[in-house]
Amino acid sequence: MPGGKAGYIGAFDARSHLNARGEMATFERFTLSRTRDTVSTEYGDIRVKRAEGHGVTKYKPEYEDVLAASNRHNVPFMTVYTAVVTAVNGSR
Repeated sequence: MPGGKAGYIGAFDARSHLNARGEMATFERFTLSRTRDTVSTEYGDIRVKRAEGHGVTKYKPEYEDVLAASNRHNVPFMTVYTAVVTAVNGSR
């Protein structure tokens, strides 16, 4: 938000007038529970971070595992990364 604190609506924005009115907005923060899984791919087992809650599930492969597998098999990083994403989507 330009020139203001996050959560403060309407005051001191880019308007040219000096009359500033606004209200404090209240936001509730939600967190997702985090776990670690292992996914088997043609490049080996890759650890995956999983975050879920409030109807959302996200997966992210461990960078170091993907890099090591790509070096071990002499394939591009994204080839291994895509294989992990495909394996995760297939196991849901």
